[in-house]
Amino acid sequence: RRSGRWLGLSLPACGANRGGKGLAQRAGGEVPAIDPYQRAPGRPASAVRGGTAHRIGPSMQQRDRQPMGKMCGSGMRAAMSVYDGLVAGSFDIAIAGGMESMTNAPYLVPKGRGGYRIGHGMIYDHMMLDGLEDAYDKGRAMGTFGEDCAAKYGFTREQQDAFAIESVQRAQQATEAGDFRWEIAPVTVSGKGGDTVIDTDEGPRRIKTDKIPSLKPAFAKDGTITAASSSSINDGASALVMMRESTAKKLGLQPIARMLGHTTHAQAPAGSPPRRSRPWPSCTASSTGPPTASTCSRSTRPSPWCRWLPCTT
Repeated sequence: RRSGRWLGLSLPACGANRGGKGLAQRAGGEVPAIDPYQRAPGRPASAVRGGTAHRIGPSMQQRDRQPMGKMCGSGMRAAMSVYDGLVAGSFDIAIAGGMESMTNAPYLVPKGRGGYRIGHGMIYDHMMLDGLEDAYDKGRAMGTFGEDCAAKYGFTREQQDAFAIESVQRAQQATEAGDFRWEIAPVTVSGKGGDTVIDTDEGPRRIKTDKIPSLKPAFAKDGTITAASSSSINDGASALVMMRESTAKKLGLQPIARMLGHTTHAQAPAGSPPRRSRPWPSCTASSTGPPTASTCSRSTRPSPWCRWLPCTT
């Protein structure tokens, strides 16, 4: 969490621990020995991070890297980019991931370089300006769009609280059972009292689920979204070693997941959550109306993202 146990740990240090040591342990050996390329992690907010924050550690400084900047989707976009490169045959092995340190997000002085004259100036919160506010409706917080969505689709406060409580309880139970231990690389943080080893997620353990129903709305006086049903403000990093299946077999590595493809959608922030913008490739339905039983080629197994859901067949 922000200003938590990772306080004092820079973003490059976060990425170095996950992108080097942690990946080597889980890939079955030293990453440099099998990795001729590196696809660097995405960074949601990038001020005061260092232009080559992705090239961390001696083993990574001679690897190619491609920074990604797509806010919360940066890490996922990095994985999508690596997928495309693997399919195209541009490289055989790559690292994809994301890293963020909201604790270190600075305050910005827009006219600091040119100098101030007469009158008041502004100091901007980089985390808000370049991360949690709408770029078009200046000053509008991301969470207010969530409130619009909840109101439009009738998501009640009670429903959201129940979802948040269940989510937290599952995370806490999985943490206590050690289900996440294999995928977390311990981080050592130095402080006045000595070194502290962090090997579990800090957020879920701190939440008291019995307090969730009494929390005040976060984005509107009469709103339904609270801090418990919102994304938390965190420091952290994650990464994947990605390769084709044939490469994994050649190296004697056991894959833990398979990526079959990806897609992208864009719309105005105030718009509704999207449905699939196009039908299945073999769909013969008219573009002006839903398919019938005779025209839907997927009537026995329709796509959950079909533009015509609920299906009329």
